[in-house]
Formats: sequence, structure tokens, C-alpha cells
Amino acid sequence: MTLFPNDQASHEHSLQTLKLIGQYESYLHNVKTIYDMGCGSGEDAKWWANLHYVSAQTGKLLPFNFNVVGIDLQKQTHRGIPNNLQFIQYDFEEYDSSMRSDMIWSHDSFRYAINPLKTLRN
Repeated sequence: MTLFPNDQASHEHSLQTLKLIGQYESYLHNVKTIYDMGCGSGEDAKWWANLHYVSAQTGKLLPFNFNVVGIDLQKQTHRGIPNNLQFIQYDFEEYDSSMRSDMIWSHDSFRYAINPLKTLRN
């Protein structure tokens, strides 16, 4: 049972937290790789991939350029994907990556994990 009637409603709910996290610029400058586990349509993953900040030196809007990986069971059709975003069709509970992850994002999907501790260890 999902809490949201559609992907956009889920993303709107995510934005409440995403915008808050986005204010921690000094922390985010240390983040290189973000996994969106159970990414669904990928709206949150796209938000991470497109996140910008204002440079203190130049005042210009600059991208963080995170390496974002959206992982979901369902194959999705994505258009206009930034170069720093890739989607993988896979069960995030079984996904074992050799890439280092600095952050895991999971909105309305982690609660469905059969074995949450095993999932986090992967």
C-alpha cells in the first residue's frame, strides 16, 4: 500500500525534506555519490542530480555535480537525464555496489525492505 496517489505527489512530499537538506551546503560539498534506493519515476534522483549552490567567491549558481544512481525494480522511461545521473533496474535490497556511497536517499520505499539491515550492509 502506497501513501501517495502518484509519483508527483510522492516527489512533492520528498521536497519538504530535500529542500531542508539542500540548505546544508557545507555538508553537501563533501558528498560525491548518492544512491536513490527505490527511485520509482526518478523525480528525487533528478532533483539531486540538478542541485545547485551559489558560489561564495563569484556569486554564480554552480552545480554540485553529484554522481547520482537511481535504483528501482521497475524499468522506467527517462528523458532529459543529466550526465551525472544513471538509472539501474535492480532490487535495491540485493544491490551490491563496489562504488562508495556518501548518501542514501530512500523516500517511500525503504519501509518495504524485507531485511533492512541486510539492505544497508549491501
